[in-house]
Amino acid sequence: MNNEMFLARPSKAQYEWQDMEMGMFFHWFPSIKGKWDDSRIETFEHQKELAETMDCPEFDPAQWVQSAVDLGAKYIVFVAKHGRGICRWRSKYGGLNFKYSPYKNGNGDPLGELAEECRKRGIRLGVYLQGISETYHTGQGGKTAVPEKQDAYNSIYRGWLTEILSKYGEMVEVWFDGSIMIEVGDIIKKYAPNAIVFQSKYANIRWVGQEDGFASYPAWNSLSRIDGATGIATHAQGNPDGDVWMPLECDARLRRDWGYNDDPGNSLNSLDRLMGMYYRSVGHGANLLINHAPHPSGKIIDEDLKRMKEFGDEIRRRFGHPIAETSGEGMVVELDLKGKHKVDHVITMEEIGYGERIRAYCIEGFDGEKWVRLTGGISVGHKKIDYFNETELEKIRIKVLKNIGTPIIRSITAHYAGVTPEIMEEVHYGEVKVGELGIEQYDINTGIAKYTYEIDPYIKDAGQYRISFRCQKNYQKLEIENAWIEIDGIRYDEYVKRADGENEFDIFIGGLSDNIVFCAETTKGGRYIIGETYFFRVS
Repeated sequence: MNNEMFLARPSKAQYEWQDMEMGMFFHWFPSIKGKWDDSRIETFEHQKELAETMDCPEFDPAQWVQSAVDLGAKYIVFVAKHGRGICRWRSKYGGLNFKYSPYKNGNGDPLGELAEECRKRGIRLGVYLQGISETYHTGQGGKTAVPEKQDAYNSIYRGWLTEILSKYGEMVEVWFDGSIMIEVGDIIKKYAPNAIVFQSKYANIRWVGQEDGFASYPAWNSLSRIDGATGIATHAQGNPDGDVWMPLECDARLRRDWGYNDDPGNSLNSLDRLMGMYYRSVGHGANLLINHAPHPSGKIIDEDLKRMKEFGDEIRRRFGHPIAETSGEGMVVELDLKGKHKVDHVITMEEIGYGERIRAYCIEGFDGEKWVRLTGGISVGHKKIDYFNETELEKIRIKVLKNIGTPIIRSITAHYAGVTPEIMEEVHYGEVKVGELGIEQYDINTGIAKYTYEIDPYIKDAGQYRISFRCQKNYQKLEIENAWIEIDGIRYDEYVKRADGENEFDIFIGGLSDNIVFCAETTKGGRYIIGETYFFRVS
């Protein structure tokens, strides 16, 4: 049987989602004039007091959706509830929601109004519902600090999710930022069976692993079933021979910060930097989810609207009018340009409905006398944007150099943009020594060696990190049996996974905290081991 029969392939929902290519994120934090009181925030009465001071007189969903249209985004992901616990819809659960807000005299519903505007303009809507909630003192994934309160919070969170998935139309994407440890599978199956799910054990896409808007190349769409089942796999687990299709989404900020901030340092990304994100996300076969941070009053400021439109206009200028286009199958697919034209970009799309079959390729051009190599690469996947110095050509062809099964080219197009892309350089993350191994970690009474390292000072952004125990000559081999992280005093075993290297562990960090500790222990020796422990970022 041909190997191509075993290739991972996208579902209909995944295929359609990848075709959307670009989405718009909305991190909007409505202002609250009331005093936040941590000692009272779990009470309905205090939540309601705060909601009664929460207003957004300039909220304009038509403006928001128009910005998505200006960009060319095909879907929106709206932050319906972030970590603080404000529900941006009318909910019957808790008091900190728009049911008690003075907005529209208590009759306003930002999520509902945005959903209606999306339907009018043909933009798909998705929602973000984080498990963290300051109002109920929960940590990553919705874990309560006090175990006895877990069932009560589970019921509230499930109620929230049911409301937003059942009342506002079909959702294209559901974001469980930092994953979710509360059981939600039955709710997704009932109300959003075709949704794209970001993180959790029901995830069918992957986070790229950082918030800089790019996917390192190659960005394979598949990975192993074991890695996929964690719900927190990233770009780092990509594997062309994987058995589960889970494409990548690259989330990125238009400005320095996710939420609105009038600090002068919270500057806009330049158009060149945004185009660099596009080349290295959409141009590497991933989706790009770019963030707007509307003013607390509910309106996007003019400067941000203008930059987002400039971004969309530039994408359309470069790639909206191809010189020529074709499709085909086999090891060589040729595109006739019908005359001599200046060319500096070629965009290739594989027919991913049959899996990723191309494993290496080159792009060649015919100048009227000879074929010359222009560029090349490894993966094509949903889309690969290749660029090169301006060249006058009559024909273009892709030559597949390595493959699994018959290559199927959905589309190959030639373009002249008249510009040399300014691509962000690859980010190289350094490593830092966080500790030394020695007898001080060994408990002579129990025979257990324990290792704890405060790693929050070295974490500047959400991402996937790794910790490595590197031993010198020793009398006993280091065999770590258990490893976990503690965030704000809550233990998370599920965010730590053994890496390929001996005594190396991958650590998933879904959000920032001032109290993140890596913990490990072994009962198999440790007394005579000496060495060093290093912490570094993977993606």
